[in-house]
Amino acid sequence: MPEAAPFKQCTLCGTQWPDLKDLVLDPNLVVNGYQAHLESPEQGLILVTHQVPDCGTTLVVAAGKMRPLYRGPNYSNRQTGTVACRGHCQEIEDLQACTANCDMAWIREALQWIVRHELPPHFAP
Repeated sequence: MPEAAPFKQCTLCGTQWPDLKDLVLDPNLVVNGYQAHLESPEQGLILVTHQVPDCGTTLVVAAGKMRPLYRGPNYSNRQTGTVACRGHCQEIEDLQACTANCDMAWIREALQWIVRHELPPHFAP
């Protein structure tokens, strides 16, 4: 039986993160940014740099793969361009959480877990 593919693999040094938990908890991964996909939030891209000697590669992780980190309300409306929107998703380097009731708010919360290298309570054994 073939081995399962890792959740993510570094394209330069070959380091593998078997699952989402391993990727989030790795202190050698630094989040550089989030490139939003305003029409389909799941297709946004999270940019992380693998900061270890002889590497430094920036990897791309599809935002949709981070969905398990979020357990809050699911909003169906987009707030981009309204007074409720602070424009976080429009700046790649802006990693702040968002308080708008927007269908993109979940990714902003998921980013916080990755930035802090922590797992949300629902990941606890």
